[in-house]
Amino acid sequence: SGIQFSNMKTLAIFLSLHFHLIPVTACMNQTKAVDFMYSALEKEQKHDYKNALVLMEQAFDLCNSHRQIKNYLLNYYNYYGITSSNRGEYDKAISYFEKGMKIAPEKSIFKSNLLSLYISKGTVAFSTNRYSEAIDILIKGFNIDKYNIQILKLLGYAYYKLHELEKAQNYINKAIRINPDLTELKEFLSKLNNEINAQSNYRQLEVLNFDIRFS
Repeated sequence: SGIQFSNMKTLAIFLSLHFHLIPVTACMNQTKAVDFMYSALEKEQKHDYKNALVLMEQAFDLCNSHRQIKNYLLNYYNYYGITSSNRGEYDKAISYFEKGMKIAPEKSIFKSNLLSLYISKGTVAFSTNRYSEAIDILIKGFNIDKYNIQILKLLGYAYYKLHELEKAQNYINKAIRINPDLTELKEFLSKLNNEINAQSNYRQLEVLNFDIRFS
């Protein structure tokens, strides 16, 4: 306690030696990579976050097996993802979280944050009648968490709006299997089943161009 450091580079060196955070033989470019890391930390101290991220990414590209560099970069991606999301820059936020998850797919924080953004973006697209776009977004969320009822519900409703009744039925069924007490979805599924049966009957009569949805 009581130790003060004049800059981030000095602090990083101290932490590396004291806690053995830098591997002895991480990769051939370790020295250069560590230099980039120190430079990134100094940029961060000066609130030059854009260049701090660029330098840390360069450090990681040079030596992706370096644990400390990797952890710093993951922290950057999560921080910039959250700040971008708070500014309403959802595409940029998603990009940061996706980069983080690509590097460390085992980190649940990136999956959780991505899932929240996909649901938010998918909900906005759905509520503004952009159903195909909503599906594209929500499918990404579904690939992360196939048991998220909100995503399954929105996918069911979006496919229904596009008259793709069987696909809508599939996702609503998945949601109900996870939680059989969802009265709203059970009623919607009953309606879907009736419309699918009616559609099948119309097809048998070769009346293929009718919109058979009840509402």
